[in-house]
Amino acid sequence: MIAVSAQAAWPEDRPIEVYVGFAAGGGTDLLARAMAPFLQKHLGGKARIVVVNKPGASGEIAYLSLSRATPDGYTIGIISTPSFLTIPIQRKPKYDPAAIVPLARVIDDPTMFVVAGDSKLASMADLVKQLKGNPEGLSMGSNGIGTNGHMAALALQQATGAKGQPHPLCRNVADQDQPPGPSHRRHGDEHHRIHRSRPRVEGREGARATWH
Repeated sequence: MIAVSAQAAWPEDRPIEVYVGFAAGGGTDLLARAMAPFLQKHLGGKARIVVVNKPGASGEIAYLSLSRATPDGYTIGIISTPSFLTIPIQRKPKYDPAAIVPLARVIDDPTMFVVAGDSKLASMADLVKQLKGNPEGLSMGSNGIGTNGHMAALALQQATGAKGQPHPLCRNVADQDQPPGPSHRRHGDEHHRIHRSRPRVEGREGARATWH
């Protein structure tokens, strides 16, 4: 007689990998790692969730790997919606977006316009008026080209006919998935930023939200 050991079935036979298209420590990575224990508990048994970071190209490297993975339940991904939607706008992606099927929305990530605490801008009406009256004197910082903050600035310009000067506030922020650096004044110009954050930004010292 030959002894044959029983083999476990999904999801217990091997780890389930969760692809994250950004470096460890960023918002998307922290979300995946915070969710992992709850997913394991929900799946039950000896299910194991392993977060695999595949940073680069605004998440495209991870999306490409995800689209090529065998659809056997052992590979899932956390998608950063802004980059997933804007990559096909900026360039032809190396992956087929239709090959990635969304399962669930797990977080609301609001975008808001914020200004320095001592700014004269106190509302969206003030911001639009300033943009229309002196567009060269107001720089608009965002968390990177092609991000939700950048898209919000472009949407504002399109909706109001105003013009501004968009400036990414972090180098390679789309790949690092980090929040923008502090806003600052330059040559006496009014400076504000489009901040991807939570509504509690309104209570932070030195800044207030004009709209969210």
